[in-house]
Amino acid sequence: MKPDLTKPIAIFDFDGVIVDSLMIKLDAFIHCFGIPLTKEQQAQAKHIHLSTGGIPRAVKIQMMLDTFQSESIKGRMDDFLARFQITLDDRMLSLTIDDATRSMLYTLRKEGIAIFINSAAPVNEIKETLENNQLLDCFVAVYGGDERKPENFDKIAAITGQHVNRVFVGDADYDEQAAHERHIPFIRYVGYDDLFTTPAQCLTANTMPELTDMILTTLQ
Repeated sequence: MKPDLTKPIAIFDFDGVIVDSLMIKLDAFIHCFGIPLTKEQQAQAKHIHLSTGGIPRAVKIQMMLDTFQSESIKGRMDDFLARFQITLDDRMLSLTIDDATRSMLYTLRKEGIAIFINSAAPVNEIKETLENNQLLDCFVAVYGGDERKPENFDKIAAITGQHVNRVFVGDADYDEQAAHERHIPFIRYVGYDDLFTTPAQCLTANTMPELTDMILTTLQ
């Protein structure tokens, strides 16, 4: 069923919601610096990655460099990002989106709800993963990359109109902050990892069936 853009819309973050890719991307961060990291540096990289969900990877890499304070790590940001992408591409090609997530997306489509992605991951990376899993057609549009999530919400509103009922689903503090900045109802998804550092002031879903029910109820 083709989504009706006059009806409610569901907007999703990508990593940690549609795909369980957090550890895949942590591995890419650890290997992007060109030298083996110490155990302490690996632990620091993990903390930064998991505590700063929803922000561009170049920002995370710079935070890691600032934390490491290592003279052994040399290179330009372009070099780090290129190594990150090589490791990531190899792992993401085999990433399979699970049946529970597929069922959630199909249910929303059946209800005529328009589905969007708003992520910090690059658009082409997201689309390739969705296409490899035969799910790209479930989404009206995919927004990602370096653009801030609030600005991506504005782009979605330009398509659907400002007054269409909507909800955003994310897995990190930044996602919740972005939703609040644009006064969009937010649902926390913690089915893969609970990355939130603040007490929940909104709905929290632990499974995809639970998330599906929350979305449909919110958009009634």
